[in-house]
Amino acid sequence: MKMYLVYDKANEVIEFAAQELQKYWAMLSRVPFEIVQQGAVPQGSPQAELRIVACPNQTHPADDEYSYCVTPQHAEFTGCCARSVLLAVYAYLRSIGFRFLTPGQDGVRVPNVEDEEAFFTQHRIVPSLRHRGVCIEGACSAEHILDFIDWLPKLGFNSFFMQFRSPYTFLERWYRHIGNEFFKEQPFTHQDCSRIDHQITKAMQLRGLVHHRVGHGWTGEAIGRVCQGWDSDNAPLSDETRQLLAMINGERAFWGGVPSNTNLCYGNKQAEKKLVECIVDYAQQNPSVDLLHIWLADTCNNICECELCVDTTPSDQYAALLNEVDRELTARGLKTQLVFLLYQELLLAPVAERLHNPDRFTLMFAPISRTFEQSYPCPDRVQLPHLPPYQRNQMKMPVDIEENLSYLKQWQAVFTGDSFVYDYPLGRAHYGDLGYYKIAGVLAKDIQRLSAWGLNGYISCQELRAAFPNALPNYVMGLMLEDSSRTFEQLCEEYFSAAYAEAAPQVQRYLAELSRLSHIDYFNAKGQRLRRDYAVDYERAAQAAQKMLPQLEQLVADSSGLPQHMLKLLLWHVDYVILLCNAMQAICCGEQGRADALYKTFHEFVCKAEPVIGRFLDVYRIGEVSSNYTGFSREIVNKEKREDSKEFFQGSLDDALPV
Repeated sequence: MKMYLVYDKANEVIEFAAQELQKYWAMLSRVPFEIVQQGAVPQGSPQAELRIVACPNQTHPADDEYSYCVTPQHAEFTGCCARSVLLAVYAYLRSIGFRFLTPGQDGVRVPNVEDEEAFFTQHRIVPSLRHRGVCIEGACSAEHILDFIDWLPKLGFNSFFMQFRSPYTFLERWYRHIGNEFFKEQPFTHQDCSRIDHQITKAMQLRGLVHHRVGHGWTGEAIGRVCQGWDSDNAPLSDETRQLLAMINGERAFWGGVPSNTNLCYGNKQAEKKLVECIVDYAQQNPSVDLLHIWLADTCNNICECELCVDTTPSDQYAALLNEVDRELTARGLKTQLVFLLYQELLLAPVAERLHNPDRFTLMFAPISRTFEQSYPCPDRVQLPHLPPYQRNQMKMPVDIEENLSYLKQWQAVFTGDSFVYDYPLGRAHYGDLGYYKIAGVLAKDIQRLSAWGLNGYISCQELRAAFPNALPNYVMGLMLEDSSRTFEQLCEEYFSAAYAEAAPQVQRYLAELSRLSHIDYFNAKGQRLRRDYAVDYERAAQAAQKMLPQLEQLVADSSGLPQHMLKLLLWHVDYVILLCNAMQAICCGEQGRADALYKTFHEFVCKAEPVIGRFLDVYRIGEVSSNYTGFSREIVNKEKREDSKEFFQGSLDDALPV
């Protein structure tokens, strides 16, 4: 009997959903089916139909609701929008045992379904949280980004956020191999970036993903500087332009020479006008952007001190600016949704100014300085502290979870609209967790408690290559954002079983032990630096890895029925753990010279291994974090290219095993 997969609209997302179902169905060696549009099934022929139907009833571009129903006679996948239909397809595939463990096709686990009844199931899903996405960070190739975008909806995510107007800085880091002295730069131009950016946008549109954009860079763009990253700008400033910049200690200049890190004089009406026009012109020229982020400078304690600004607060000026943007968007008939940021000085709520059209705005809480040694508490079990009064350019960033949440509660008292948290577990915190097990557990509890804190989603600002030793944190993040009633323990069992088969309990215990012996905050420059007790933990972690090595080697040798891909990744990870722990011991003991010598060995290892492990570990970013925060010498990371540097090649875990 011939099967037809019928879709009811000429919509590329719906058609893609049909193709994805067809592709994964074929992996099960089931009866193949033909994809046709509604009305194209031959009349009178015996057939079984699979229908894919979109039922539009969205109230917000990020809203999803979807269902699947598969019986012996009929199957139907429906959603409130085209993206929801695609999410329904992936939810069904997961329900019959498919697992999507990492970005890329080698991260797919195909189930062995022996019971025919297992295919027949139904479920309706209203995601627990509206905003479910990831924001780009680190160094990325086009392939890294496109693979990650392809992976997102398979885990229930619905959004992707591209910082700045273009992804140039993230792509340039990769193609120039910044921070890796062993590989030659590859040519990379702004034309290359534009071409890749177009591919990224098309990939998002093909999946119906919510498109977040910009955030950083507005303050430089408004005065005519192209901001595609955090680059210095030494070009001379005219007197007219200089007057638009914030005055600090009597001087108006780019803060640290970096336009993206520089605030404007928001009390200057000309500066405000230029910034508003820059934002609104961009919104008009880029209708594909669903949520446009309006952020100010990406540094702290550089707020204008002139007589036009000193008698108000940064957040009052920010709210007034947002109201001007809203007025101009309305005048031009634009419905673009705007995201405003609670970050650094803007963590403080405005005193007098309020957003006049709250339906236009989404609040984004960004507690970048928070600890990741613990999760958000339950609101009814915590007493939030009183916040100190604001003192201009004397902001001390809060590490404590409760203090961060106190700032959120102040804002929620003056804004009751849409909101989500913009958090950083995989932005740099994860490098402090050797097993990725602790950080996954922290973000799981965070997600479960978001609704109680009045937040309707989670965007993770992170490296896209954050799967070393595995991608458990992103797996937990996506599936818990879709359904917060799932438990961390359930998702761990699901992930480890698919990744390591019979070896799952052994591997899970090992990675949990590495996490227990890790110190996330310490790696990220929080707390006292001389910690001999931590040195003991790092020594024990290295010993645990050394003990695990022969067991992993035996598993790889005997693993005809085990997934080689994930086990081989663990073999490379063992060397990583031992070398990094040796260097961390010395840092903890205050032995800088020995620490740098050991770190040099570690950094050379990850740089040389990048062609093999680079899909899973962002070598640029761990070098940046460990030299800027942990305390290792920046000279080790920021070396000139070697004379014998090689052309970079894309390897795989099958190309070589670590020595």
